[in-house]
Amino acid sequence: GGRGVRITEVLPDTPASRVDVALQVGERIVAVNGRDLGPSDNFFATLTDTVGQRVRLRIAGEKGERDVALTPAKLGEVRDAGNE
Repeated sequence: GGRGVRITEVLPDTPASRVDVALQVGERIVAVNGRDLGPSDNFFATLTDTVGQRVRLRIAGEKGERDVALTPAKLGEVRDAGNE
């Protein structure tokens, strides 16, 4: 339950792991570019046309909510980072 999408894994050497973004397992992504994410929304579908573009994510965690900006990697790059 809960709103948004729960973060279950943060791969090293990806935009999500950068110090200024620092997504943590257990936090939730509750909005993408100002659009609220519901439990039935496909988070990856919201990023379909954003490769190479800055995306604003609203993150909800134990310390409240914060906004971060990152540029999504291509899914292939993300997969490669997980297989090193």
